[in-house]
Amino acid sequence: MRIKHAIPCHGCFLIVQPARGDYRKRCFLVNSEKGELYELEDPETGEISKAILLDYYTYAVSKIPDSICYLAYGMGSKVIVPALQERFPVLRDNHEVEVLILKRID
Repeated sequence: MRIKHAIPCHGCFLIVQPARGDYRKRCFLVNSEKGELYELEDPETGEISKAILLDYYTYAVSKIPDSICYLAYGMGSKVIVPALQERFPVLRDNHEVEVLILKRID
């Protein structure tokens, strides 16, 4: 599966997206099976990296840990949560997001 846009950090990628359910049309379809292989495409360069799924979490938007936000975006949840809600207007504090952690394999 090819996933567009990921942020590399220490050889890993973290992707935060709306959880399934009402947001199915807006999220990547992920089986959430550890060890599954994905292709990640950098939208700016078109470079494709292969990665395996290390872990998968689901959080309520209001409960996204600062640690995940800092690892993925370099900013705390007080900045990231409003940005997610701006990107996905129907996403409110009680809705869930998926956090995917993938390791680059080259």
